[in-house]
Amino acid sequence: DDPLRYQVRQLNAASRLPMYKWSMGITAPVSIIARPQQAVTYLACVTSYRKKRLTLLVDVDAHRPQGNYILEAVVTDSTGHEVLRFSAPPMLLDEGVKTYTLSAAWPNPVCWELDRPCLYKVSVALKQGRQVRSRLGGQPFGFREIWTEGNKLYMNGHLSRWRLTDLYSTG
Repeated sequence: DDPLRYQVRQLNAASRLPMYKWSMGITAPVSIIARPQQAVTYLACVTSYRKKRLTLLVDVDAHRPQGNYILEAVVTDSTGHEVLRFSAPPMLLDEGVKTYTLSAAWPNPVCWELDRPCLYKVSVALKQGRQVRSRLGGQPFGFREIWTEGNKLYMNGHLSRWRLTDLYSTG
């Protein structure tokens, strides 16, 4: 029985939380995160081997945005070497959380394969002029695409045959 949850669900203007039941205050770790009024909050990578293209879906949470903003992406390989940098044209941000699309051609990525799992990392910065307002970085991803043609399965341009295995020896 959680009296706080029960009281909050039943809370109305006339009721009060019985604080005498929580004399110890906060008893678990708490994280408080400060962030700017315009912040990148989420990042997803969509890769296409057939189009040789990287597309990023970037969520920006904007509170009272003013002026033009630019989203800039930087992709690094496993050694930290920059392999791709691209940005969107200047734009006005919408109030609240909105997903923006950022895309670029990538003619020669090293593809993620089953026997060579090559991973990249991408970071996205939200800039206003030359000033970085927010940055979300270190998102790992593998450049790969899987598709079917009829009953054939392709991965990164080559025919792929996968077999099910019983990883947990369940019978």
